[in-house]
Amino acid sequence: MGATQRVGTTPHGASRRCTRRFVRRQPRPVPRPRPHVNRRPVGLHEHRARLVGPEQSEAYICHPSDVGFAAAGCITGRLLEKFPKLRIGFSHGGGTLAAFLPRLQSGWTKLAPLSKGFASPTETARKFYYDNLAFDPRLLRYLMDTFGETQIFVGSDYPFMAGQKDSAKTFDPLGLNQAQLDRVLFENAARFLNLKD
Repeated sequence: MGATQRVGTTPHGASRRCTRRFVRRQPRPVPRPRPHVNRRPVGLHEHRARLVGPEQSEAYICHPSDVGFAAAGCITGRLLEKFPKLRIGFSHGGGTLAAFLPRLQSGWTKLAPLSKGFASPTETARKFYYDNLAFDPRLLRYLMDTFGETQIFVGSDYPFMAGQKDSAKTFDPLGLNQAQLDRVLFENAARFLNLKD
């Protein structure tokens, strides 16, 4: 094989190529922590994709996918290793991150380039914050199990029409005790925003 390796084609047939040098590059050293940089909370609401079909469907399909991709980039890009005090909150419950996180963790466990390239995806994901825009109590429960009940707080997506109505009430079917409700309704958001009593 030459200097490049074919990894796929675009819808128009043009080859997408990945250089062998990129595929085999060595992981960079772990960056020196910068605790003095960006101690404020950061909320990510990434939207990049475009979908075939009615334009209005993008908010329901593309936006969560974009957020999941952005969250994965924060993991593989070692953002919290560079800025350990940064508090990052993802909209749409982290989008698709929770769905592919086990797959990414599996690859990290088996492949040295991944395990040497960035920290455990599961552990890193549990350091981020997420709103509760899941639209389904089963998915919300999965998000709490995956990311931790200390990392989920109420979101609304206001003023966009795709937002979730009465977001605080979506925790009701989960049977949470009062301590858990206090976390997801108040304490987690206050900690993310660094609000004092």
